[in-house]
Amino acid sequence: MNDEIRHREVRLIDQNGTQVGIISKENAIERAKEAGLDLVMVAPNVRPPVCKIIDFGKYRYELQKKEKSSKKNQKIVKIKEIKMRPFVAEADYTSKINMAKRFLSGGYKVKFNIFLSGRERSINDIGKNMIGRISVDMRDTGDIEKTSGASGTMLYVIVVPKKS
Repeated sequence: MNDEIRHREVRLIDQNGTQVGIISKENAIERAKEAGLDLVMVAPNVRPPVCKIIDFGKYRYELQKKEKSSKKNQKIVKIKEIKMRPFVAEADYTSKINMAKRFLSGGYKVKFNIFLSGRERSINDIGKNMIGRISVDMRDTGDIEKTSGASGTMLYVIVVPKKS
């Protein structure tokens, strides 16, 4: 159905914010012209659609301002990844754990990727033991957010900073 035919009537809110009621679309356009403002459809999905008489430039400016302030309040969480193998040397393991602790103290999340290859994939305990070891070593500086199940060639653990 054509939009013109469907929306013969609109629910109008005038420039002062008072509800005028359901009137014809042409009447609403005339009222907006008389006020020297724009007729903006603010809720198009309801029947009849809701239209408001406002200054469209000012309306867009306020929407942009609202969007900008909501972006300021967002906290973007960054994830640092550390790649490991199940049979890693003890010195390499401790240096990667220390690196992860530095990342956690900086406010980052840390994702440990444990890569399994060949026969390592057939022995499920190797990867699970590594995940357990990491979670024990990271217990004092971070909390485990998520661990992966048996997903083939890669297992992972996500550690988040401890809440103080």
